[in-house]
Amino acid sequence: MTWIRNNLPKFLDEYEPKLYEYEEVQAYLQSFPRRETSKSRAIAALQGYTREQISVLIDERLEYVMSKVKVLETHFVSGISGRSERTQATPRKDEFNVVTVDIVLRYPDHKFLFANPKQLESSGGDPNHLQQNYIIGFVFEDSQGSPVLSITEEWFEPFMDVYETLNPKDSINEEDMQVDTRYMIANDSDG
Repeated sequence: MTWIRNNLPKFLDEYEPKLYEYEEVQAYLQSFPRRETSKSRAIAALQGYTREQISVLIDERLEYVMSKVKVLETHFVSGISGRSERTQATPRKDEFNVVTVDIVLRYPDHKFLFANPKQLESSGGDPNHLQQNYIIGFVFEDSQGSPVLSITEEWFEPFMDVYETLNPKDSINEEDMQVDTRYMIANDSDG
């Protein structure tokens, strides 16, 4: 609460009332409860707003939060193919020894974070696959405006910390590795 008071004080007054998506407001109004609740008060305050007005309010709050907190997350995608034995469009857990993410888009420097894919939660659709998105952690600002990194326990900053989680029997065979040769195609087209 102290951090919010110091960094996001609008949530203690101006932004204190909860917001709901336009569709939820409309659906709730169709079966408005007889007993007053905090949700019914918030919905009643939003009932005259258009979809665009509610969207602007939500975007304004998100921008305010993102000025102080940046979410670090993955977005893994792969194609589905018989050759790679993928059943869904995310990488399989056995295709990597270590997953590495550069957080430069949310952090002022190139900083690499590492995870052992065997320690990441599996996809709900196939336990052999990674999920598409994982929350890695957050970047906050301290009182001097410097970034403060907070990562989940599955992710590591020093490479040696993730290296210690690896089991040699899980190693990827070199002949099974997929090598990205797109740079060669780009260079060939230049010459």
